[in-house]
Amino acid sequence: MLTRKAPNEHKTVTPTSENREKTDWLAITVLFLAGLTAAMHFAKVAPVMGEVGSDLGLTLVAAGFAVSLLGIVGVVFAIAMGALVASIGLGRGILIALFGGALVAAAGAVAPDSTTFLASRFLEGFSHLLIVVCAPALMAMHAAPRDRPVVLSLWGCFFGVGFAVTSAAAPLIMTWGGWRGLMLAHALLLALIGLALRMALKRSGHADERRPRPTLASLISAHGDVYRSGPPLLLALTFCCYTVLFLAALTFLGKYLADALGWSAAAAGSGMAVASLISMVFTLMAGFLIRYGLPVFLGFTGAFLSLAVSAAILFTLGPSEGVAMFLIAVMMAAFGLLPGFTFASVPAIAPTPALAALTYGAIAQFGNVGTFVGTPIFAALYGRMGWTGGALFCFFVCLAGIACAALLRSAMKART
Repeated sequence: MLTRKAPNEHKTVTPTSENREKTDWLAITVLFLAGLTAAMHFAKVAPVMGEVGSDLGLTLVAAGFAVSLLGIVGVVFAIAMGALVASIGLGRGILIALFGGALVAAAGAVAPDSTTFLASRFLEGFSHLLIVVCAPALMAMHAAPRDRPVVLSLWGCFFGVGFAVTSAAAPLIMTWGGWRGLMLAHALLLALIGLALRMALKRSGHADERRPRPTLASLISAHGDVYRSGPPLLLALTFCCYTVLFLAALTFLGKYLADALGWSAAAAGSGMAVASLISMVFTLMAGFLIRYGLPVFLGFTGAFLSLAVSAAILFTLGPSEGVAMFLIAVMMAAFGLLPGFTFASVPAIAPTPALAALTYGAIAQFGNVGTFVGTPIFAALYGRMGWTGGALFCFFVCLAGIACAALLRSAMKART
């Protein structure tokens, strides 16, 4: 006897972040590679500053501005970008970023003058922003719930890995094509990752939600939505405390090794490279700690306390070389844990793709604020008070980080 099949009996169900049973490691790998291209937006300028300056007539300050332009775009537009992505869809957003970024990077590579080059750098800021908003949200969606903290802590490594890869590859590429060759290589990589990601998303069955087109008013009001949002804002502020300290520490710890311990410039550079590797290992470890039950507040508190105590001893007591290296290792481990805890916390704080996009936008905005203001403040205090000023700076920023984490815990409890 023939029976009629139910209309949806053979309908394919697209895996979502809620019903996914297995992690799509292929999609996550390609998304992480997209993150490396975003890091390269910053990293590719440092090795070529001198060549760009002499070729296009830029002063060293103007060449440095080519880096900070991306940070300014992040400070001003990050949350609006999150709102835009919530409307157009995460998949569409990151593909626009990769293919559009490839075109803009190619334009920068053939720029005939400094104005065109700086304009291309400004536009690259939007490509960078779209990637850092979309990629972690898509990684979370392609991970099974139990793997999600680890996957997002992996995302927390993208900046350090991207810088390391660029530093290793840039000299080889520049022997072939100079600074323009490096820019073209980045453009080609963006396009190739875009093609690979398009295929990976299609294979995974990813489908963007269709939402109303954003208006200028809605993009502007998104800032107010985030600032009133409670947990997303507090997580972004906690992350801001980390970024205030991190770039300043990377800048001045090398100086400490040279001035206080008498290391050569080459040895100090090698020491900071090893320290950066320690940081990346602990970023990954953060995801496993969250996965196996460590409360996020305890993680944040422990990391900020470790930073404050280590900086106080290092900068004020003048420890021996062995003790100093141990303290720097502790500081770099804490610097690794903090972004790992931040990104691993997002799925619990922002359970929907739209809210996740806004949350990643807020993290990007306040992260850029932190990197923008941290190093000048540290430098000003160091100029007035020496290393004691650095210790006080670390202490008060860590105290603010612990306070933000405590408020985040309270807000999450109030929500449930």
